Amino acid sequence: TLVLRSVKAEDSGYYTCTATNTLGFDTIIVNLLVQVPPDQPRLTVSTTSTSSITLAWIPGDNGGSSIRGFVLQYSVDNTEEWKDVFISSSERSFKLDNLRCGTWYKVKLAAKNSVGAGRISEIIEAKTHGREPQFNKDQPVFTYINSSHARLNLQGWASGGCPITAVTLEFRPKGTWTWQTVRTNATSDVFLADLREATWYELKMKACNSAGCGNQSSQFATLDYDGSTIAPIKSPLKKNDDVKKLFSIGSPVILVTLGVALLFIIRKKRKEKRLKRLRDAKSLAEMLISKNNRSFDTPVKGPPQGPRLHIDIPRVQLLIEDKEGIKQIGDDKATIPVTDTEFNQTGNPQSFCTGVSVHHPALIQNTGPLIDMSDIRPGTSMCSLSSLFILLLLHRSLCKCFKCHR
Repeated sequence: TLVLRSVKAEDSGYYTCTATNTLGFDTIIVNLLVQVPPDQPRLTVSTTSTSSITLAWIPGDNGGSSIRGFVLQYSVDNTEEWKDVFISSSERSFKLDNLRCGTWYKVKLAAKNSVGAGRISEIIEAKTHGREPQFNKDQPVFTYINSSHARLNLQGWASGGCPITAVTLEFRPKGTWTWQTVRTNATSDVFLADLREATWYELKMKACNSAGCGNQSSQFATLDYDGSTIAPIKSPLKKNDDVKKLFSIGSPVILVTLGVALLFIIRKKRKEKRLKRLRDAKSLAEMLISKNNRSFDTPVKGPPQGPRLHIDIPRVQLLIEDKEGIKQIGDDKATIPVTDTEFNQTGNPQSFCTGVSVHHPALIQNTGPLIDMSDIRPGTSMCSLSSLFILLLLHRSLCKCFKCHR
């Protein structure tokens, strides 16, 4: 005996079995038919009404065995309580009756054969016709009011296609806390009795059907003892009105304060950046003085050189150039004039000193002198003194700039 286990539908087909011995062989052909549960059907919604949903479907593969019937399951959309309906194998549509008006439903379908129930179809959703009640704005809320009674017009409620099952009324005199409640199934008129004369009332109505509930609120006043109407009540100041007014007044003040604070912070940041640039300029000037002192104490052979030094730091440049007349060039550049005549150096080409051109940003704070002239050693050459004089003029020029930007 040959046993094939865990077969599938695709294993169906013709199988050949051959037996042999010393006398010969024999062959038989066997048709194997594998039966499995049927495939899932394709389910659709045909039509709907206020109380029914009609469904149609196309069966899937029968799994090698004829379909014996279908199982239809449905439930209200927001629940998981499924109800089963058994349908004959010859049916290809079904009408679900006695459903709730204006309600969403979930539906699924599965086929059965001799092996068992097949795969379930995809769950589809359908809604019966109808919606929650709404009060018609063209209808009056009250048909009659006197000093102690009021008659409500419940006919102003539109059912939305689903019968109204209950109406709840809540009313109270304005300015009180306790609501009086009246529940009714009437669909025409209802009376509110034992009312206070010459009193304003608040009214809340809620009408419900199977699709949901609709709400309507209103105000009314009973008549005075002589049948006259009373003046409307001025609406009291709401609790949040004071807060709203305070907020509307305080918001601009807060915004202006924040703007001033932000401007102050920005200016402070810029001030700190400019102070840092000034410190960098001071350090650079001190380094230049030290370099000039060392270079002038050491004899230099040969003719004077051209530009010796070009140092760049953020927005601060000190440039030593040949014979540049110094003058105010712009807001961020200045030059200091130094000539051969001023230093009496025209006759000695060996002691020839170059002029200085200074380019500086507008710095706003004075951090003290950049050059200390108290430590000049005896015997310093005129070229060295002229260089110091140039740097002194540079210091004064920068100080003027610092003072004007304080």
